[in-house]
Amino acid sequence: MERRHNLLFALPIGLGLLAFFASGNLLYTALGFIAGYFLMEGLRFLVLPPHLHRAVRLFQGGQMEEALALTDRSLRKRPDRWETHYLRSLIFFALSRLPDAVASARRAVSINPKSDASHARLGQALAADGHLNEARSALERAVALRDRDPGYHYHLGAVLFQLHEYGQAIPHLAIAVERGLDSPQLGLLASYYLGRALEHQGGDAEASAAYERMRQRAEALPELQQDLANAPDYPGLAALRHDVAAIAQRLGRSADLPRKATPNS
Repeated sequence: MERRHNLLFALPIGLGLLAFFASGNLLYTALGFIAGYFLMEGLRFLVLPPHLHRAVRLFQGGQMEEALALTDRSLRKRPDRWETHYLRSLIFFALSRLPDAVASARRAVSINPKSDASHARLGQALAADGHLNEARSALERAVALRDRDPGYHYHLGAVLFQLHEYGQAIPHLAIAVERGLDSPQLGLLASYYLGRALEHQGGDAEASAAYERMRQRAEALPELQQDLANAPDYPGLAALRHDVAAIAQRLGRSADLPRKATPNS
């Protein structure tokens, strides 16, 4: 969930190290780590709404419907916790229920307007659902709240690119490319969008450098194509498929999407 909740993982590590330096004994170190773990779990129970920690684990394990059911239970107990609405938006997005993802993200934002993650999730859901101007506003707010996150800059830059606001897209895409993205697929897209935006602005030399970065990320193309082949239809999918076909052409690869994966394939 939110980054401050992730800091709880420092408790077992910190207590384990403290026990080690205080005693030099591995048994006491292990006991310190165990004590820190139980303290972490207790604090997480107090900090997070009920059932939410388990719902996150189910979501991360791909058990979307089960995770969604737990968020229902969580909201019945504590309906005004933004974290639960945020997680529901993630789940709805993964299930391609975009209007529901937007509604849950809006609720999270209304409860906690300072949550950069909620603004970013709202922007991504709006963009996928074809509401680019609203997506732009939400992502601009996410960037304003957490400027150092390259993912936020990528999503804002991609929306600005789709709106043909190439001059405004360039600095955000450049930040995403320079700082690096956790997803190789998004890194490939960011380099392509940056190159295209620079071309539109007449920066041919800079565009060539961006396309070179794109070629360095070429190994991400097959997985990106497979992801698109497996994706259920949504308003923003056609434009994304067009962009990925253009990337494949520039890389000299097949622009045809692979067949949709089946459970028995």
